[in-house]
Amino acid sequence: MDNLKFNLFSDFEIRNPFWVASSHLTDSVKAISAFKPYNPSILTLKTTSEILSNQTSDKRRLFETLQSDYALYCEGTKSKEFLDLEKTKQILEYCNQELPNTKIGVSVLLGEDYDHIQEELNGYDFVELNLKYSARIEKDHRNQSFSDYHKNKYSEICREVIKFSDAFNHSTQFIKVTRELPWLTPCKEWFDFIDILSERENNIGLIIANTRKIRIPGTLLEIDLFKKTPTELSEGVLVGSPLFLETYNIIRSLHLKTEKIDSIPIPIIASGGIIGLSETLDILSAGAKGVQLCTALHKERHHYYAWLCGHLNDVIDRFEFSNYDEFLRLLRLEGEVLKSKIISYLRTTNNFKVYVEKKVDSKKQEFKKILIDYIKEGSNDTLNVIENRDKSINDIINRHNLILPIPNIWTELQQAELFETNPEQLKQELSEKKYFVISMLGASISHSIFLKLRDLFIPKLKVDRQDDSMRVIKKIANGKKWDLAVISENYFEILGEQNILREYCPVPLGAICKSKYNLKAFNTHENENITDIYHFGGAQSTKELESLISRNGSLEDVRIQSVAMHQIARILTYPASHIAVFTKDPLSSLYSILCDVELINIDSCYSIQWLIASNSFVENNSPELIGFLLSKIKEILQQQVDAPKETYIILSQDGLQQELIQKLGS
Repeated sequence: MDNLKFNLFSDFEIRNPFWVASSHLTDSVKAISAFKPYNPSILTLKTTSEILSNQTSDKRRLFETLQSDYALYCEGTKSKEFLDLEKTKQILEYCNQELPNTKIGVSVLLGEDYDHIQEELNGYDFVELNLKYSARIEKDHRNQSFSDYHKNKYSEICREVIKFSDAFNHSTQFIKVTRELPWLTPCKEWFDFIDILSERENNIGLIIANTRKIRIPGTLLEIDLFKKTPTELSEGVLVGSPLFLETYNIIRSLHLKTEKIDSIPIPIIASGGIIGLSETLDILSAGAKGVQLCTALHKERHHYYAWLCGHLNDVIDRFEFSNYDEFLRLLRLEGEVLKSKIISYLRTTNNFKVYVEKKVDSKKQEFKKILIDYIKEGSNDTLNVIENRDKSINDIINRHNLILPIPNIWTELQQAELFETNPEQLKQELSEKKYFVISMLGASISHSIFLKLRDLFIPKLKVDRQDDSMRVIKKIANGKKWDLAVISENYFEILGEQNILREYCPVPLGAICKSKYNLKAFNTHENENITDIYHFGGAQSTKELESLISRNGSLEDVRIQSVAMHQIARILTYPASHIAVFTKDPLSSLYSILCDVELINIDSCYSIQWLIASNSFVENNSPELIGFLLSKIKEILQQQVDAPKETYIILSQDGLQQELIQKLGS
């Protein structure tokens, strides 16, 4: 992506404007190794402090999610928030070996022994001075006036900046300014501060404006009320999208009033609330030359870095800018007009839901073929499994230590002479029943069975489709009436841990869907070349992946990352070399179409989704009727093998395709 290269200083080139911020994402070798597949342009290590570090690698960080997709509250013991010198050395050594093309920076806390740190560390490309705590009135200053306190603090900051700059006089430097400083606005103190920076002989830039210490009312926390009482948070900082408007306002105001920032130049790097390309465009037009990312990468994971770079590169190509510098110049010159054109373009590319909808629409036949093939193959595999229903049920009861509320149900089912009983009478009885079924989006084979049961035999059947097994279990555990449900086998143990009313205790009735998991890799045929495997992180997916890895010794050191459905689509849109995804059919095939990538099948395995019934369902229905129902399920599976197109139509009419688009693009 040469379009994104630019010189921050005459002798300091970076490959793109996206900068991995000093944070928990850069506080250890393990954390930084996750960025290796994405080869970031520039990255700052977690702040080093000899004063506040407690010589331990133990880190305590509390992330409480607010009622916003990208708002986080970070609260941790101050003494555990920083790296000591030895830890910093270890991380620098790793970065020099494994990230040779990434510019690596060391962050130093205000007030440290800069000369000593400079002597002890080497192998970095730049240094940051972190002013994080410099604006906070300390407890022993409570009786001092606001103006006197900040006047003294301002003088102290200026002295420390000079000391820091002198100590690292042969290095490129950045001053990370906190938004909590009252003089971070066009005023005499600000202009004097710029004069101090402009007088330094080395490269020096500004990073504006970090996080904000703030109190958060407990009612805004997204928490499990059964586990924790909502209480005010007061000792940490707010990060994420709520900071963006303030970041924009600060940088815009300073840039408009500070001509020297353009003429020296003292480049500004924006930090705080930048999540996507829209915010990036706004903040670049406001005066920043690059952006630091933390919350965006924390929420969307490391692959989001490649997504942002890829889409910004596409923008520069699409609008025929010769390079990043021209893009930046015209963005500021044409302002809102150019931004509106780019945003209009991004709505169809950066909005993943729109992207997925267009892909599906343009490749309807391929999409349809994948689903039809999946229906036929999955139904056939399931038929082979349910031939041994009694054996498999006894096996699962023993394996998961299930205690059935009606222990003799299987004996009664086996003794029922189903076809010597009156099938028409059973059919009539079934048609009068009113069952409530909890289905799963991830088990389309079983969902189509329920739809056909409703259309052919049980007109009063109510089908409630959930995303996954965990949501099915939550429905059951909530005590609401249910009759039949589908869960993956590995969730039986989780289900057994729930406090469920006796009438709704689950009874396994047998396999209803056999699903195929595929490990598919990008750009490699060999297991040993895979660096990262992405999957959805469910209990069944985790178990199957662990089993697959145990069979393949060459995968033992691979990094495993659990992500959402739409995140895998993003990963594969701008894939790093030698990554792999572990997903079930039909998604493993759909991703190749949606993302225009060739994925190579490395290995496969299978899992079983089970039909379970509530205790009340078993008690209120005769063994003959239950057996009759199971026989109809088997007949429907055979129909799906023989005529999968009809099932595809039924699933499409029920909104399966729309739900997949929603999940892939959300």
